[in-house]
Amino acid sequence: MRLLTFELNGCQRVGAELDGRIVDLQSAFALSVLTTVGFSADALSRAERLFPSDLTRFLGCGSGCFDAARSAYDFATRLSEGMATRGIFYEEREITRLAPITRPPKIICLGLN
Repeated sequence: MRLLTFELNGCQRVGAELDGRIVDLQSAFALSVLTTVGFSADALSRAERLFPSDLTRFLGCGSGCFDAARSAYDFATRLSEGMATRGIFYEEREITRLAPITRPPKIICLGLN
C-alpha cells in the first residue's frame, strides 16, 4: 500500500491506489467503523481522530494511524463492484494529486552538488 495525498472538491485527503483507482482512506475507515459499530456521532469522531486527512499529521500520530490505514485499505479491497462505493473510490481524472507532504516543516539544501 502506497500512501498519497490528493485534493477533492478543495479538500485535502489521504489515499492509496487500488486496482487503478484511488481509495479515500479516511472515508473507507469511517465506513468500516460505521458498519462494525453502527451509526453514532462517537463512531464518526473516532474515525476523524484516528485518521487525519493531512499526511503530515497522519505520519506523526504513529502506529495507530498506520493500523487504521491498513484496516481501511483491507475494507476497501473487500467492497464489491456492486456495492455503493461512491465517496470511497475515485478515478484518477476526478482528483488532483498533490505532493505527499504539502507543507514540509523544514527544507534543507546544500550547495555541495
